[in-house]
Amino acid sequence: MAGKRTYSHKAFPHRVLFDTGDGAQKGDDVKVLRRHTLRRLEARNIERKVGPDDGVFRDLVRDAAKTAAHYLGVPDDWTESKTGLLVREQKVIVYPQTRTSSMLDAADARMNKLLKQRENAKPPAGDGKFTDAERAQARRLAVRAFALLHRNRGGVHYTQGASRWQGIRERRRANDGAFPRYCDCSSAATWAWWNALTAIDGMDTRDRINGSGWAAGYTGTMLANGWKVSDRKPGDLVLYGRGFPGAHVAMIAENTSMVYSHGSESGPYYVPWRYRSDVLAVRRYL
Repeated sequence: MAGKRTYSHKAFPHRVLFDTGDGAQKGDDVKVLRRHTLRRLEARNIERKVGPDDGVFRDLVRDAAKTAAHYLGVPDDWTESKTGLLVREQKVIVYPQTRTSSMLDAADARMNKLLKQRENAKPPAGDGKFTDAERAQARRLAVRAFALLHRNRGGVHYTQGASRWQGIRERRRANDGAFPRYCDCSSAATWAWWNALTAIDGMDTRDRINGSGWAAGYTGTMLANGWKVSDRKPGDLVLYGRGFPGAHVAMIAENTSMVYSHGSESGPYYVPWRYRSDVLAVRRYL
């Protein structure tokens, strides 16, 4: 049919992408780029509009991809290129594991700078949706949920696979004595807070911990949400590591000198909050 556009099936990436203004550049490679750009931005809690998923390389896709590439650590002269989105930029977005050590260092530095900027803009308390009494109740419920995991640690297994989201996916509620049999440090903490917030605010409550609709998350998304605090309250999360995206997370217990932590098959543990020397931040989400 005359005038019909077809999608490219060439290996990705294979061409410089640029917005010609008439939508001439179109293909499956643009769809792949758009999808991975969104993944990289969502993991860093960065909002950018990308337009419809129709395979057309518009300026919205270009600008979002440039932002993603920047926070993935590509050299500045790449993202400043006026010729469009370079093949090497696309490669880093879709295959971040191919980054060099200098790119990884740059990515850490840029994310740390972004997180500091966010800290300066964060309010000292919650967003006003909950009363002080509700926030205190939510913290107690979150801690009780993690304590339930600790009491049943013989039946809790450590995994970083898809089954780590069993607790939320199967609606296992701590108030019913139910808990996930499989989880890791971040999914255990997320499950505990999911219990607390859904009990107070209902099933449609937003994911304040990872910003991922209660379906995903890790230490990086936990660092990108909430706000950093200098004190400790039950339910606060302690992030450990040498920089973004962090390496481990634990939850402050009722005794705020202690945390619940699930970092290996023999966990969860109840240990001093500085049981690791690489405390990165204490963050609050409510």
